[in-house]
This record gives sequence, C-alpha cells and structure tokens, in this order.
Amino acid sequence: DCIRTEWRLARRLFARNDFHEGVRAFEIDKDGAPKWDPLPSRDEISSLFRPMGETELLPLELTQKHLQVGHQKISKGEIRV
Repeated sequence: DCIRTEWRLARRLFARNDFHEGVRAFEIDKDGAPKWDPLPSRDEISSLFRPMGETELLPLELTQKHLQVGHQKISKGEIRV
C-alpha cells in the first residue's frame, strides 16, 4: 500500500506545474524566484490519493524537454540526482 501511495503522489505531483517551476527556478535559470500555482483545495489534495485509472498506470512519457538539464542534454538511461 505504501508503494502504491508513493507512486500515486509522485505521478500526480510531477504532472503539476509547481514541480517544473521549481526545477526551472532553482536548477535551470537559478533565479530562485518560482512562480507557484495557487495552493490546491482540499478536494485537489484528496484527489492525489484516489486509486489510479488505467491511463495513469502506463509508464511516464518523457519529452525532449524532460531530458534536458539546464542547457545540457542528457541521454536516456542516465540518471542525475
């Protein structure tokens, strides 16, 4: 159950703009000035924990945008922590 909950949260939070904005502000542009989305409502927070549908269980589809760190392109399979 814990692994399922972690997967739900990771999958759904990654899809929110705040994750990408945080990476942009602190890793890419390094301006330290993220433009966060408004705080989520209680219903939005609850929805993060609901069971996943079939489309959410598919592997993440990463685009070229996701494969770039700053202006340096990384290859598939390479992991940066």
